[in-house]
Amino acid sequence: MEMDKMLYKEDLEYLYSKLVKHPLFVIQKSERRAFDKLFCSIINNEIINDNQFTDAINKLTGFFQDGHTNMELPYSSKDKAINISCDWHNEKLLLSQPYMGIACDAEITAIENVSVEDI
Repeated sequence: MEMDKMLYKEDLEYLYSKLVKHPLFVIQKSERRAFDKLFCSIINNEIINDNQFTDAINKLTGFFQDGHTNMELPYSSKDKAINISCDWHNEKLLLSQPYMGIACDAEITAIENVSVEDI
């Protein structure tokens, strides 16, 4: 069990070393401090099983909120990732910024032919 804990920590440190090269930190340098704080909180908590390890990885990769680092979404070569700003409001998914002629606050009803309710 101690060996597993050590391997989890080594894997998280490796992932961190790769993620700190993300372009977000060039564009918004203040985000690096927030990411470092998140990493420290994760690495200081004892991870004792695969589920906790997966949760930790998802927190780190999900920090960037993009399809390039997010491990939660299954992508295939046929899928497209669109960088749009959206947020939930009263159980509706709405654009939080205009996107390609679509007005702010427009409701998103489906993504990749999957209804928002199913998502």
